[in-house]
Amino acid sequence: MLDWLTHLLDFLTYEFVKEFHIAIVGLIGFAGVIITHVLIAYFDQKCIDREHLRKRNALKAVLLAELQILRKAFDDALASPDSLKEKTFDISKIDRRFSRSLLPDFVILEAKALHATVFALLALDTLEGSLSDIAENDSMFYFSIKSNNVGQAREMIKSVLPEVDKAIKLLSPKFAWYRRENT
Repeated sequence: MLDWLTHLLDFLTYEFVKEFHIAIVGLIGFAGVIITHVLIAYFDQKCIDREHLRKRNALKAVLLAELQILRKAFDDALASPDSLKEKTFDISKIDRRFSRSLLPDFVILEAKALHATVFALLALDTLEGSLSDIAENDSMFYFSIKSNNVGQAREMIKSVLPEVDKAIKLLSPKFAWYRRENT
């Protein structure tokens, strides 16, 4: 009994393949084309993701360098002696040349780094305006603060430092593991 069933299945399989061999080959070929397109799209997306990561890392490096330079300038201003013999105290101007020109690219930063960086830059802009208000002389490169306003200028600078430090921390590569887990 099993023998005739086997012959029937062999016959039907042969007839099915004989009758529909073009459709079968077409389906196999079409599946190959679909798989090829899926793989191409996958590898293209991987390439786009790598380029996006490269741009993000370059932006973070530029912003980090700029904020670190500004932080160093603030440290230098805060380290100057309290008892000034001169009538004025010079503080370097806040030069945000790169962060201003790269502002449209900020959208590629992670949410926490973007938030901290924007807050730090806004605090720096506010600080610049405040220092300009109390400066005796507002030159192209520095603010000349009268000795009686030096304490106020230092407090203004100190109030901005936590925001700058937070942005520096979040832009630094050594904290990348923390951001990946907590963003």
